[in-house]
Amino acid sequence: MIDEDWRPVGLLMTSKVMDALSSCNLEARVGDVMTPNPPTIHEDEDIHEAIRLMVSSGIGRLLVVNSEERLVGIVTRTDILKRIATLEQLV
Repeated sequence: MIDEDWRPVGLLMTSKVMDALSSCNLEARVGDVMTPNPPTIHEDEDIHEAIRLMVSSGIGRLLVVNSEERLVGIVTRTDILKRIATLEQLV
């Protein structure tokens, strides 16, 4: 979830949606089940920092922001593993 200036304000996790559905809370609003203030990483940080943040936060994805804190992308655990695998093939 982003605000009108493309700044991250929340993250809608599949697990939270499933929790709402399993409790038959079909009227739940996105804002009620989203994770507020999701962890972000600046686009100029290195992969090691992304891994550290994912591990410390217990999540598999990070929202990537620019110097103005605006959303520019998402990096996932799978993205990082693919990059590492590609680098290992080059060695």
